[in-house]
Order: sequence, then structure tokens, then C-alpha cells
Amino acid sequence: MSENNNIHGFDFRGDAGYNDLSFGEKLKKVWDDDFPLFLRCFTLISLVLFIISFIKIFLGFIMALANIPLFTIQHFYLWSIFTSSFVNLSILNFIFGFLAFIPDAIVLERSNGTLKYMFTFFFHSFLIQILFIVLAYVISIVFSQITTIPSAGIWPMIIAQLTLKCLTNPDSKGNLFFIPIPIPAMFLPWALFLLFTVLNGFSVFQTDILAAILYGYLYFYLLMERLDKLVVSNEFLIKCENSICKPFTSFSGKYLSIY
Repeated sequence: MSENNNIHGFDFRGDAGYNDLSFGEKLKKVWDDDFPLFLRCFTLISLVLFIISFIKIFLGFIMALANIPLFTIQHFYLWSIFTSSFVNLSILNFIFGFLAFIPDAIVLERSNGTLKYMFTFFFHSFLIQILFIVLAYVISIVFSQITTIPSAGIWPMIIAQLTLKCLTNPDSKGNLFFIPIPIPAMFLPWALFLLFTVLNGFSVFQTDILAAILYGYLYFYLLMERLDKLVVSNEFLIKCENSICKPFTSFSGKYLSIY
């Protein structure tokens, strides 16, 4: 029986001696061979921000990058709508978020190209964060403090993608992390929402996760065809590649052209 060398999007291509490498060497090999340019930049920026978040003088700066509805709207921290995905406020959020995000991100950037994937990523992330803000202010009618709870990290994007997958394949089943119980796809995003709520001791309402699930439903049933027309065309991306993005195309093997 031949060994499957494509594990969750990491293509090891059957390299001789791979299994003899140390963990650090394997990690370096995956980084060098499999991480395309946008994912590489996103990971590095997120890692740097996570490390400096432990330095007290940078804490205010890090929190200003998270999307806290009260500050985003009433104090005009509008940049946080775009920067919140880079911010991780706990080590578990960072580790498990990237373990869940990276495999699909590698596949998507490879199939769409670096520039198109980057545009698509920020486009959908922007809409999820807008929906999060709207939900937060609606819920604040009952729970006034909800607008001070931030959305930070990559989980909203992961949950939105998972919801879309589950709606596309509603008869499939999946597992919830380490829990060995198959869950019907249509209930999986809601099971994750419940799990996050339980892990936070019911003290923090996961508005951003709820927004991501609702965005997945809205996109699948109402917005897919309309939004796909709004995402930039290949012609525009090709012009960008040949002009302002030309320096990045020199990263051979890392920058993936849309051609």
C-alpha cells in the first residue's frame, strides 16, 4: 500500500528520509516547501504580535488592533476591522487556530493564487467583522457590556469556512476536535459555538463565532452569486501583478501567480 504524502494540505511529496528528520527539521521543511507567500506573511505577523502581547507596554497597542465594537464605532478604531484576524489574545487561541486554519489556507492559496486569495481573505473577513459589530450592538440592548468584548484571531474565518463546507455537504459527518463522536455536518458549527461558550465558562458570549456562522449561512443562501461578482476580476489582479505587486512575484515558489 502506498503512503499518502498529502496530509491535511501539507504535501511532503514522498521525500526520502523525511521520517528521519527531527520535529524541528520537519517543521522547517514544511515552512520552506509548503507555505505560500500570503500565508507565510500572515503567520509571521500574527506570531510577532502574539509574542509582544506579553510585553506590558505593548498591550494597549495589541488591544487597539482587536475589533472591540465600542472602540471601533464610538472611537473610530476602524482599522481593527482589518487587523483583528492578526491578533491572538491567548496561547490556545493562537495554537489551535493556526492548526485549524493552515491546511485549508495552503490549499486555497495554491488553487487561487496569492493575490486573489489575499483579496478574498480580507473581503470576507471584513464582512464577518461588520456583521459581528452589528450583532454586538443588537445584543447590547439586553447585555450592555457585549460591545466591550473583542473579536480577535483567525477563528471567525475558520468557522465561516466550516459552515460553508457543512452547508455544501450536509449529509457528511465530522468530529469535534478530540471528541470521538461523529456529528452531522449541519450541527457542527453550532457544536463548536457551544464548545467555545463552555470553555469560556459561559462568562463570555461568543458573538464573533455566532457572526461567522450566520455569515456562512447568508453567503451560502443569499450572497454567493452577488458577492462573487464583487470580488476583483482576474484581469484586475493580473494588472496588479504586473505593476504594484511586481516585486513580490520575485519570491519564486512562494508567490503564486493567478495566471
